[in-house]
Amino acid sequence: MSIPDTRHLIPKLEVDSRNWVNYKDHMFLTLETSGHDVHLTKDSAPKDYGGAGIVNGTDPAERWKRGESYVKQVIAASIPQPVYNEIKGGTRTKDVWEVLQKML
Repeated sequence: MSIPDTRHLIPKLEVDSRNWVNYKDHMFLTLETSGHDVHLTKDSAPKDYGGAGIVNGTDPAERWKRGESYVKQVIAASIPQPVYNEIKGGTRTKDVWEVLQKML
């Protein structure tokens, strides 16, 4: 399964987080176009996520895992290094996103 590179569509979060609202809106909108926005709000794949079955040789569990990795990568690429250092330990994307929101 190919995941589109949409990182360029998300503005870099300012160090002082003054653009947080704009950043968050762009993050959700950009991830929504590929169906990856669910990773910001869910701990695991929703029940209907597996309904598509195997897509391009990839089962639902593997698609979820790849989506988690992709969204964490999008977040990491769009935040300042000091902020990344604070959130990089999260294993699930939702946890990383929640820590980021609490920091700001």
